[in-house]
Parts: sequence; C-alpha cells; structure tokens
Amino acid sequence: RGAQGVPAGWYGDANTCYACPFGTYNAEPGRTDATACQPCPPGTRANASNGATACVPCDAGTYNPQSGQASCQACGTGTFSAAGATQCSLCPANTYNDLTGQASCKSCGFFYCSPAGSSSLQQCTWCGPIFTPL
Repeated sequence: RGAQGVPAGWYGDANTCYACPFGTYNAEPGRTDATACQPCPPGTRANASNGATACVPCDAGTYNPQSGQASCQACGTGTFSAAGATQCSLCPANTYNDLTGQASCKSCGFFYCSPAGSSSLQQCTWCGPIFTPL
C-alpha cells in the first residue's frame, strides 16, 4: 500500500495511518510525516474533528482568533461578526444585540439611540425631536 494509499487528512506509511489532529488539515494524499498536517489559520476551523482535508471559514456570528482550532466561538451579546472573522465587532451606535452568535445587530428604531456595544433593547433611549407648542 505504501504512502500512496494514505488519504488526504492523514499521514503515515504502508503499515499505519494517522489522522491529522484537531485544528489541522492535510489536503494532499500520500504524505508520510506529521508536518503534512498544517494548522488552520485564524478565522477558520478544520472541516472535520480529525483527519481534516481543508479549513473552512467560521460561520457568521462566530469567530476564531487563533490558528490550529477545531471550532469557532460564538460572539457575545452586544457584538456580531461576518463569516471568517478573527474577532467580533461591537454593535454600532443606535443598534443592539441581545443574543449570542449573531451575524448582525438589531436597530433601536427611529428616534431611539444607544451606545456602541449595546446588548439589550433597554439601552435604546429616546433621542428624537422634542416638540414644543407654538
């Protein structure tokens, strides 16, 4: 069988094959040593728990700040992220996010304002025009 029989995501020889460990991948079949398994870069995760053949971007609402990770972490309240993020961003002013793992923030609505990073609707306060009688 030789190294030719070693599938992508693995390394080894004619007698034994080893899966690339968590957070690493190997896209090339027939590799014989552990250096074939490369860490997934920040913002990605391995496409399998072990024996991964590729890295895939973190889903929107999640992030991964480090290389060599097998999973991505959910963004906290008051934050959001696009796919492939290495960190979460604060919700912009006049928006909020009361849930974790979100790809966007919710609007406070017309004439309601909130500081950046708001994590609840209660942080949206009236900031609209003041009407005074003539």
